[in-house]
Amino acid sequence: LDSLHSESKMSSSPAYKKARTENGSNGYDDDEQSILEQMNIPAAQRKAGAASTMVDYTSNLDIYSKANRMRLSGIVCTIGPVSRAPETLLELIENGMNVARMNFSHGSHEYHGGTIANCRKAAEMYKEKYGVSPSLAIALDTKGPEIRTGLLEGDDGRKEVTLKAGSTIKITTDDQYKEKCTAECLWADYKNISKV
Repeated sequence: LDSLHSESKMSSSPAYKKARTENGSNGYDDDEQSILEQMNIPAAQRKAGAASTMVDYTSNLDIYSKANRMRLSGIVCTIGPVSRAPETLLELIENGMNVARMNFSHGSHEYHGGTIANCRKAAEMYKEKYGVSPSLAIALDTKGPEIRTGLLEGDDGRKEVTLKAGSTIKITTDDQYKEKCTAECLWADYKNISKV
């Protein structure tokens, strides 16, 4: 036990990691962390995975078979016009994307339908390339109820209005004020606002 303890202290030392890196190892290999002796056993329980019966499967499980590394977090990517091509989506999947998110606040249902079709095509491309399904989830971020205000009079997208405490502002649904909002009059697109 003492020799095992001193060996684990040595393997975690910076000098040991530096020596392993210089010898072609990245310093983070599974064998550095393992107390098991090195064996020539297929990783990820491949021998058991090839079994045709449950008895064969359980009898071929081996403690010396190294487990695959498992990422414990997911990567969610919001897909927009720049990233919706199947080739780009394939690249995102290859780099770890688990969930493709569509923002329904922008774009039509038909547009997002096309993006979903592209995600499925990219998943098929991944399966053809690597022989395994990427198990890509699709998240639809649907917009809830919203009230939009009109444009400020003479606005080019940068104009702001300051509302002062104690002042009065009129909120209207009259479309003649849609592009003529001021600090005194504000257009809103919610026609039932007076009933709230």
